[in-house]
Amino acid sequence: MHRVHRGRGFTLVELLVVIAIIGVLVALLLPAVQAAREAARRSQCSNNLKQLGLGFLNFESAEGGFPARRWSRADQGYTGWGTFLLPHIEQQALYDQYDWSHDFYHPVNKPVVETKLSTFVCPSVERPEPIICERPATLGDDKGTVYAVEGWIDYLVPNGITVPKNGFGAAFTQWDDNSNMHQAMLDSTSSTALANNDSRAARKLKDITDGLSHTLLANETAAWPQHWVGRQRVEPDLSLGNRGSWAGWQSYVYWTSSRDGTMSAQTDPTAGDLVDCGINCENLHAVYGFHPGGAMILLCDGSVRLVGEELAGLTFAQIVAIDDGQTINDASL
Repeated sequence: MHRVHRGRGFTLVELLVVIAIIGVLVALLLPAVQAAREAARRSQCSNNLKQLGLGFLNFESAEGGFPARRWSRADQGYTGWGTFLLPHIEQQALYDQYDWSHDFYHPVNKPVVETKLSTFVCPSVERPEPIICERPATLGDDKGTVYAVEGWIDYLVPNGITVPKNGFGAAFTQWDDNSNMHQAMLDSTSSTALANNDSRAARKLKDITDGLSHTLLANETAAWPQHWVGRQRVEPDLSLGNRGSWAGWQSYVYWTSSRDGTMSAQTDPTAGDLVDCGINCENLHAVYGFHPGGAMILLCDGSVRLVGEELAGLTFAQIVAIDDGQTINDASL
C-alpha cells in the first residue's frame, strides 16, 4: 500500500516574509510611479500653455494686438480673454454659440461657459466634481440677481504688480516709490504688464521692448475658486463669483504676495516682504502651481518654462514688465 505524501505548505513566518518583501517592493516602486505620472501631467500642462501661446499669437496676428484681459461695452456684456481665444484654440463652434450681448455669467451663456476645456486646466490639480458652482453674480446690472457660472481655469494673464510704497527699506530700492500700483514697476513709470488693458487689441508685439523671450504672457495660478496658501487649502474659498471661469472677467492676476499669503495696501509696511516670494506662496494674487518645486509660465515667444520656487521676486517682476528696460539672462529664470 502506497502512502500519499502531501507537499509542505507555507508556514506563517514564510508568508509574513513574502508579504514584507512585497511591501518593500511597493514602497520602492510607488515614488517612481508617482514621479512618472507627475512628469506626464507636467508635460500636458506645458502643452496646454503652448497651445494658449499659439492662440494668443494667432489672435495678435489676426487682430493687430493681444486680446483684452477683460471686456465689456455698452452693447456687449462682461467677458474675459479666454472667450476671445476660442477660435484660435480649435473651439470655433463654442465661440459661435457665445452670446456677446450678455455677460459671461448670464444664464443664456451657461451652456457655453460651463464647458470644461482641457486646454485651460492643469492635470496636476485635483478638484471635486461637479465643476460648476453657481453663485450670485458680482458684476454689472445683474449683481445679485443672476448666477455666475464657474468653469475651470488654471492659467491667468499678468495684470501687473502691486507693492507697498514704503516700509521695506533697501529691499525696494529698484522700485518706483512714487507709484502705488502696477503701472510703475522697477525703474520706469511707463512699465506695464502685458495684460494691463481693457481694449480688444491695444497691446501689440511691438510694444514688448524687453524681448519676447523675457516677458511673461501667462502663468499658472491654479485651483481657483479654491484658496491655497503654501501647500494647504484654506477656508473660505475665493469669494468672487466670477473667479475660476475660463470665460470670466477676473481671469487675470496681480502678482502681489508675501510668503504667508497675505496681501496688503501698498502703504502698509507690516504685511511681510512681498519681494521674497515669487512662486507657490498662494493662489489668490500670485503664481501658483501644483508641480513639485515650481510652476509653469508662458513667455511671449510662445516658449514655456517651469520656474522654481527659489526665483527671486524682483526677477519675476522684471519679466512681468514689458518695457522696463531691465535685462535678465536665461540662467536667472
